[in-house]
Amino acid sequence: MQKRLRVVSIIVVAFLTLLALSGGQAYSADLGGGLEGGLELRIKRDFYYAHGMDKTWEYGGVTYSYTCDDVFITRFYGLCSSGAAVMMMTASGLGYTQALTSETVAGLKFRYSDSNQITVWHDGKFHKLGDTRTRHYEIVNGEYVYGEWETVPGAYTLGLLTLGELLCVHSAHHSAVPHLWKY
Repeated sequence: MQKRLRVVSIIVVAFLTLLALSGGQAYSADLGGGLEGGLELRIKRDFYYAHGMDKTWEYGGVTYSYTCDDVFITRFYGLCSSGAAVMMMTASGLGYTQALTSETVAGLKFRYSDSNQITVWHDGKFHKLGDTRTRHYEIVNGEYVYGEWETVPGAYTLGLLTLGELLCVHSAHHSAVPHLWKY
């Protein structure tokens, strides 16, 4: 009986500690903390325009239009020494492939439940955390013509995060409670 009581006590203390660390919430869908001085709105506006959400879309006879209120920072990891903000973002009308994905940056494996990955915002531009490969195409006479594969450097390669900051993001991303950090 005492052993069971001790285990329950440890679980309660652990839960209360996590609750205190998370600002009173076991999980916050929109942290907002650390995004003072209009930074959150600036990031959301940049995302809105970068993803063409300022345009009206028609699909299947239905017209869609969006505002900056349709952009969400679902998890905020913090601000880097470079001024970059690291977060998970989404928006109404954006879809993500429902497949487990991962990326490895500086030997650290980041796992995701879908194709939405960590985003790094710096001076109005968005970057993936790690390097990505892409190739552009155009349609010529009804045929797709593909260009050469190229590597797009990610935020870590560009020096927007230090290795220490990357380790903090990795730890926070794979923990149950969001963490905020600032260097």
